[in-house]
Amino acid sequence: MRLLHTSKIQLIEVYGEQVPPFDKTRRCAAVARRENIQYIWIGTCCIDKTSSAELSEAINSMYRWYNKDQICYAYLCDVEPVGTEDIFGNDSSFRLSRWFTRGWTLQELIAARHVRFYARDWSFLGSKKQGDEQGDGGDDDDQGLPGR
Repeated sequence: MRLLHTSKIQLIEVYGEQVPPFDKTRRCAAVARRENIQYIWIGTCCIDKTSSAELSEAINSMYRWYNKDQICYAYLCDVEPVGTEDIFGNDSSFRLSRWFTRGWTLQELIAARHVRFYARDWSFLGSKKQGDEQGDGGDDDDQGLPGR
């Protein structure tokens, strides 16, 4: 498995290759650094999809990885920042986000103990914590999200 160093934006355990500094990668690393998280794992960067063995291992391990992670960041590139709409409304960009239609994101939502959702500009939308049916994560800055 590969990890990205949050300050260096560098793959760890992979010959020291630099990851291209895409905006999503940089901004995710910045959020993680603010939370004193040293390493991040981003599937699109950290899985070698040209290796069928690595891809198979990743697919078979993802639930376990998400379940053991400290936090899962969900970047919803098609969701408006808080304040521009009612994110709890039936037709909100949050509820209609493509993120909820992708197969692998169900593992993120179910297996991860703590999921923090971010809008297209990386503004914080809210969080889901395992065992918290009301969506109140207990953190002062967290905004709970309704069940689906």
